Amino acid sequence: MCVRAFQVSAIRHSTLAMMLLSLLLFLSSLLGLARGLDISGTIPASHPYLHSAALLPPGTLLVLSAPNVEYKTHPSASGSFTFHNVTAGPSYLLHVECVTHAFQPLRVDTQNGNVDVYQTFRGNAWSHRGAKLAYPIQLAPIARADYFVVCPV
Repeated sequence: MCVRAFQVSAIRHSTLAMMLLSLLLFLSSLLGLARGLDISGTIPASHPYLHSAALLPPGTLLVLSAPNVEYKTHPSASGSFTFHNVTAGPSYLLHVECVTHAFQPLRVDTQNGNVDVYQTFRGNAWSHRGAKLAYPIQLAPIARADYFVVCPV
């Protein structure tokens, strides 16, 4: 009788341990969903307008925005960047704030945890997606910033 009670008790403990383990795995999977996406890319070196990302001013800011939400990051000296814990679902506008170079804005869609990048232009309807681009994101300057206007004499 004592041996049988020990076997029943051991079975109950192993069943309880399995249930706790299952619950723990379930909760950890939910934590992974709540953590969000990491969206990354680079500013390539050896571009005609920018020979190295290290030449960008330290105040260069990359902004990923959607209505009522905004993520900001700075590029590293090597040109890499990552937006951490981005909420999946909305479409974002990625633009670069830089005083020395102009960059084209990009549309970043994050439905179902996938990251799709599209070319976009200011003034286009948001429903219009431009050409699909590769991911990870490649941000190349389209021009050097020019703040001076030559006046005729």
